[in-house]
Amino acid sequence: MRYLLIVVFSIFSYAGLIHVFAAGMTGSPVSYIFYTLSAAALVADIWALRDLYRLFRNHLKDFPVLYRLVTDFPFRKQITFSAGFLISFLNAVIHLLAGLKAGALWQILLGLFFLVLCGAKSVILGQHIRGTDAGAEGRKLYRRVGVLVLILCVPLAAILVMMELQGYSYDYRGYLIYGMAAIVFYNVILSSINLFRYRKYHHPALDAVKNVDYVNALLSLQGLETAMIARFGAEAGAFRFHIVGITGAVIFLVTLAIGVHMVSKKTGGIGS
Repeated sequence: MRYLLIVVFSIFSYAGLIHVFAAGMTGSPVSYIFYTLSAAALVADIWALRDLYRLFRNHLKDFPVLYRLVTDFPFRKQITFSAGFLISFLNAVIHLLAGLKAGALWQILLGLFFLVLCGAKSVILGQHIRGTDAGAEGRKLYRRVGVLVLILCVPLAAILVMMELQGYSYDYRGYLIYGMAAIVFYNVILSSINLFRYRKYHHPALDAVKNVDYVNALLSLQGLETAMIARFGAEAGAFRFHIVGITGAVIFLVTLAIGVHMVSKKTGGIGS
């Protein structure tokens, strides 16, 4: 019962907070009420999740698939590889269809960019399932993905320039923009953590996928930035020009650095 109350309280608090920001009520007495409620809800959520984690851990062996997912690293990575590929593929198709519908060249190129990254992930996933992604073959695969990333820097530069000079941006209507923001920030944080989490395994497939995912997440962050500025700062033309340009330049340089790093790795082992 207490967990149900926490869920209801959290939904009410977070929904109220979103409404405060969406309605431009920041600084009003109502906003401070929901700031306080949201902070309390966050504390309650952390406490509840701690209890649920302990309960889950104590009964984990009662669920064989979940137990294997938690304890079997190769199996867990195979599942996450597959899920990540599916999400990336859907993201690419959505961008491509939206670009074709709107006749927007930049979004069509972006959809194709994401599709190529999905193709790279599918090749890595296939070799990982067959067990041919280790040793010399794995290192060759890693470098080939690096060459692909370098090649993709060309259309990436074109996409970023079009978004900057022609003022293109995403259009997330209503509360959808907050959901997209949560998803994008989650992907950026997770991909950033994965850049360091799997270094100890020195596994070519893991290194290649985490680099591809990081590039994907950075470009999604650029799109979210343009959408947020278009939604909440449309009048700040000069600000938009400078901040979008700086972010795009950073994303391009990071992507270029990742590609160069992957291609230049020594044959004695791979770890990012």
